[in-house]
Amino acid sequence: MDYETVIRELVDRSLAVLQTDPAIEDHWRLRLLPEWITTILPAIAPEECVNFIRNHKEYSFAYYDAFGKVCGKPREIAAYVLTELIKGLIEEQRG
Repeated sequence: MDYETVIRELVDRSLAVLQTDPAIEDHWRLRLLPEWITTILPAIAPEECVNFIRNHKEYSFAYYDAFGKVCGKPREIAAYVLTELIKGLIEEQRG
């Protein structure tokens, strides 16, 4: 699985939505992003995805920010870490 591509697609999709209507940010954060991540989770190996993020020099912040905040099954951890990663990347790109 190419996790870099999955992450990039989620970021690009998020930016496209947020650029068309900045007022949709709460809806994106609370509804759209979780739905998108839930949709892709069956296609990825959750533990591999989390390990990819943890070992990536630019993405590891999301893993370490989540450390101690979430516990559960690998799928739930992957969903949380991916969500935090995408939110962080969006904040970074939007300045």
